[in-house]
Formats: sequence, structure tokens, C-alpha cells
Amino acid sequence: MLEGLLELLCPTRCAGCDMPGQVLCGSCHAALPQIERASACVRCGAPFGHLVCTECGRVAHSTCELGETTAAAATAAGFSITGHDLTLWGVCAECAATTPWTANREDVRER
Repeated sequence: MLEGLLELLCPTRCAGCDMPGQVLCGSCHAALPQIERASACVRCGAPFGHLVCTECGRVAHSTCELGETTAAAATAAGFSITGHDLTLWGVCAECAATTPWTANREDVRER
């Protein structure tokens, strides 16, 4: 009975389009980008990190390695990990073979 009264006073509406009926309607759910389980972190569900070439901008996906040591350190510091993002900057094999570059360049280190 209480749920019916609450629904009458504050009807459930879609978070995406504000249509009444569901918290997330089928159309809005279908429009959301889907993350494949094979490319998601087993700990938090976030997509894996990226490897970005500082010379050509090529992006490759990396595996997520949020280890138990990192989680333990966060817990010891009073943090609850809710997500993460990891981007590694470097030079891809093609650029390393064809482009003169140096790891000491200021613009590469500051990205």
C-alpha cells in the first residue's frame, strides 16, 4: 500500500528521458555504451586502461592490474576504491623504429 502511495505522489521516471514507468526505459538502456566483460576490470567493471603513443597518438588497450597490494594500501589509508583509470604514455613499436625520439623530452613526460 505504501509503495502505491509513493508511486502516486512520486512516480518512477526514466533517468535518461524522464518518461514514466521505469528507472531506465528500454530505449535509454539500448543507447548506453556497453562494456564487454572480457575487456572490463574484474574488480570494478571499468574498461581497461590505455597505452598511448606520444609520437603518433595511437591508442592500444592494456589489461587492468589493480593488485591486492594497491587495494590493501587504499584500505589501510581509509579509502574505498570505487573506480580507476590508467593511461600509460610511451612510444609504440612503429614510431620507435622510424621516428627519432627521446624519453627525456619535456612534452612527453608532462602528459
